[in-house]
Amino acid sequence: MESELEASGNVVILERGDTKIYLIGTAHISQASIDEVERVIRTVKPDLVCPELHPAHAHVFSRDDVWRELDPAAVALRGQARPILSAILADGYRRYLGQQFGGPAASLEFLAAAATGREVGAQVVLVDRRINITMARTWANMSLKGKWTLLQLVAEVLFDTEDDEDEEDDEGDEDGDEDGDEAAEEAAEEPTDDSNDELTADEIEALKDQDAIPDMLDELSELLPGLREPFIDERDRYMMATIAAAAAAYDQAEGGKTVVAVVGAAHLPGMKAAFEHLADHPIDRQALEEIPPKPAWISLAQWSVPVLASCAWAYGTLSVPGTAVQAMMTAWALPNALAAAAATMLARGKPLSIAAAAAIAPVIALIPRVGAGHAIGWLEAQLRAPSPEDCGQISTQVHNIAGIYQNPATRVLLVALLSTAGAAVGAGVGLVWLWLTVLL
Repeated sequence: MESELEASGNVVILERGDTKIYLIGTAHISQASIDEVERVIRTVKPDLVCPELHPAHAHVFSRDDVWRELDPAAVALRGQARPILSAILADGYRRYLGQQFGGPAASLEFLAAAATGREVGAQVVLVDRRINITMARTWANMSLKGKWTLLQLVAEVLFDTEDDEDEEDDEGDEDGDEDGDEAAEEAAEEPTDDSNDELTADEIEALKDQDAIPDMLDELSELLPGLREPFIDERDRYMMATIAAAAAAYDQAEGGKTVVAVVGAAHLPGMKAAFEHLADHPIDRQALEEIPPKPAWISLAQWSVPVLASCAWAYGTLSVPGTAVQAMMTAWALPNALAAAAATMLARGKPLSIAAAAAIAPVIALIPRVGAGHAIGWLEAQLRAPSPEDCGQISTQVHNIAGIYQNPATRVLLVALLSTAGAAVGAGVGLVWLWLTVLL
């Protein structure tokens, strides 16, 4: 049986003492991976099934309307627009990938593992690290160059609206004339290279090739230095330690313990190495869960603008003739108001939200740790009034910037995010202009 399971090259069997672990490496948009996961679990009938998920995130994979209960107004007030939008985009892009390549939404093999495990009576233990910890440690570990490259790659994904343009073209074709039909027929006859941009089923399965994975990881390290260690290697060790701990805690009356762990294929080499060194090098999961502290300059910046602006106002009113007070007010208020309003316009906020951003930005900038987007996002939510149905459609609508603008709920979050960013830029410009007005 074991030789048959290992024949695919996607299953690694690890043994120590009375514990046997079947590690299954998957491609996240592969129906074949889902089928293999279900087949292995039904064949092995393990005591434990351990998918590469964390309890806090598993629900995102299980429902198409997972965001239905989202409250954009509350998110904006708490200043959580950025992390929530990031999670929405990650979930949407995961589903979008499956649609693009004609397969399941990415990572559904983990849900299949959990469901099949329960079917055979296994205990299901989710073993991955929280994504916010992984992202925080990854960002802190990357160089400025690596961060810039990563942001460029993210921007390419966010601003990829080719599919939206294709949909518009399709709608336009319905009203086209005979000349348009003839042109379409001629274009269809011409050879194109579009197929080269899409992965075939065989190419997707090739992503699980254990001989090719080390080269892929080396290329990743070269492209994005600092990303591999926290994003791949640390999670290899963390998941292996979690699996070992779950196996050790499992109460088996008699016989050995059998575990099936389902992870992305890129994790197999590192998890196998971590398992081999567990006895000699215990893994400290608590250390791998530590979130690096924010750089001191961030906290300093949050306080420096209101403090320096207050000092400028105090110095100016005491030492500058009264006729200059108007110039000081202009120097501070104008850039704050214009930048916040422009950013809200960029997010296509409601006119009242734009006006409110201009009105409150000069005041909000003097309050540490409070962004203009907290209030402007809340106001936009009241004006736009996204419904539960709007929120429920987020997963299927939003995978890029066009989707964010299309859905009323994510538009509210975008208004909150951009108005905060615009106000921050305006406060920086206003601070410089204010001190120049006072000193010159």
